[in-house]
Amino acid sequence: MELRQVGIPIKDIHRAVTFYTSLLGYDPLAVFSDGKIAFFSLGKTRLFLDGNISQESHSGFIYVEVDDINDSIARWRQAGIRIITEPHIV
Repeated sequence: MELRQVGIPIKDIHRAVTFYTSLLGYDPLAVFSDGKIAFFSLGKTRLFLDGNISQESHSGFIYVEVDDINDSIARWRQAGIRIITEPHIV
């Protein structure tokens, strides 16, 4: 399994981009023109700053790459892991 993306809900894209630029020491890969989404590269993983998600509804989210999604989902559910959004291609 590979961790591909970590998403963090944010309220202020400009403040978040400034913070992560300072923390990481480099500019984001992209900041979209709608002013609500930005991405930073963290090696093979991307940091996804998402201003489109309500802060109250999500604390964050991850994207993983696996060899067999159906098998992985079945194992995770059996282990008691709650899947909020069904798997989909990004």
